[in-house]
Amino acid sequence: MLLISDGNDWTRNTPLIEYPYIQKVYPAYDAEHLVENAHLQAEKHDYGYSKRAAMYNFFAYHLKLNSGNVIWSPTINEDFVTILPENALRVYTQDNPFTDIPGVF
Repeated sequence: MLLISDGNDWTRNTPLIEYPYIQKVYPAYDAEHLVENAHLQAEKHDYGYSKRAAMYNFFAYHLKLNSGNVIWSPTINEDFVTILPENALRVYTQDNPFTDIPGVF
């Protein structure tokens, strides 16, 4: 688990409250080495480059990806990323409507 937090929203307390608590839970599963906190004190709430870079490093390490092929300077090249329109991200649409399942919700 990677907790990405900053100093300008509700996550500002993550290094002092949530992260230490989670650090005490993970050893119960012999997984204390699998939780990290990337705290960016001077940042605000967004998913900007600095937060994505922390996520890239976390996934590269834990998924054993070859990050040697990534050009890190001056920033990670994200030209391959396609940002989908909001409608393409929806699970329930006119063609695939939500169906109420009795007893489930």
